[in-house]
Amino acid sequence: MKVLIVFDDVTCFSQIESLIGSLDWLTPVSRIIITTRNKQVLRNWGVRKIYEMKALEYHHAIRLFSRHAFKQNHPDVGYEELSCKVMKYAQGVPLALKVLGCFLHKREKEVWESATDKLQRILYPSILEVLKISYDSLDDKEKNIFLDVACFFQGEDVDLVMKFFNASGFYPEIGMSVLVDKSLIAIDSHKKITMHDLLQELGREIVRQESIDPANRSRLWHHEDIYEVLTYNTGTEKIEGICLDMSKIKEIRLNPSTFTKMPKLRFLKFYRSSVNGKNKCKISYLQDPGFAEVKYLHWYGYPLKSLPSNLSAKKLVLVEVPDSDIERLWHCVKHYSKLNQIIHAACNMLTAKIPNPTLMPRMKN
Repeated sequence: MKVLIVFDDVTCFSQIESLIGSLDWLTPVSRIIITTRNKQVLRNWGVRKIYEMKALEYHHAIRLFSRHAFKQNHPDVGYEELSCKVMKYAQGVPLALKVLGCFLHKREKEVWESATDKLQRILYPSILEVLKISYDSLDDKEKNIFLDVACFFQGEDVDLVMKFFNASGFYPEIGMSVLVDKSLIAIDSHKKITMHDLLQELGREIVRQESIDPANRSRLWHHEDIYEVLTYNTGTEKIEGICLDMSKIKEIRLNPSTFTKMPKLRFLKFYRSSVNGKNKCKISYLQDPGFAEVKYLHWYGYPLKSLPSNLSAKKLVLVEVPDSDIERLWHCVKHYSKLNQIIHAACNMLTAKIPNPTLMPRMKN
């Protein structure tokens, strides 16, 4: 037969196989179009051409949004700036543009302003429901990889992240491949892991929904949540990762047992996004924290004279310290002969700061 068949939203190979049986049943001039969230489905069927859908360009995106929000091809007068905020949030995703356009239709400017502010913290439920379909199809290891990328590794080097996931027991060779096939992450030409902002927000919303109490969530990245957990010493064994922008906090007073209450902590990053900012976060009352399971340790202005006593050289993937701390901690760092990678924040000054650079294991820029 000479036919045109469209299969929409295919999730597994057997769905096509049960309907068509074999391509031999069709003439060579027949055409089959398949839409799916999983590239592996297309490979299994021997698809010759795979087209990856791109986000809408701005002029198409604003037109689609306006048709639902204003019932015309452009925003109403006075709503241009608010519409631009929605464009920035949706980033060309038709689903987000349509859902938000319908939601904001005929609402007052005050509601628009409140809604766009809320979107910065909470993913709109209808968008979350659709995006979560791909996440729900992942196994536990793949879900952990997705959540770690969403919370900590957007824009990071893929080789380093792969080492971290290997150390965490996540089997990243297959796991990362599955996430790429399902378009949940991408690897750019510079070998950096990238993720659409809506997918990143999906991952973070999944973590937020683990508990109303930040201390009972697996990953922490918002400075207010981290400040609350560390200051009031409410950490639990649920916490696996913390990523704190120290430029947003003036001071944290720790309890000696702060980190011992987080025995499953794998990832710890205290960094400064604004080196020239007003806040210079002071961390006081820190004693030997004992990071038995930590694989990734980055601490700007690490306050102690030595690294934690039970920091495992076999489990560590990365220790990152700024230029000002490398000389002070070198007597500790040099003992980690099995460390996969030690990153120094000012590599061009490395020779001047380290007593004997030839002893440093596998140094990379």
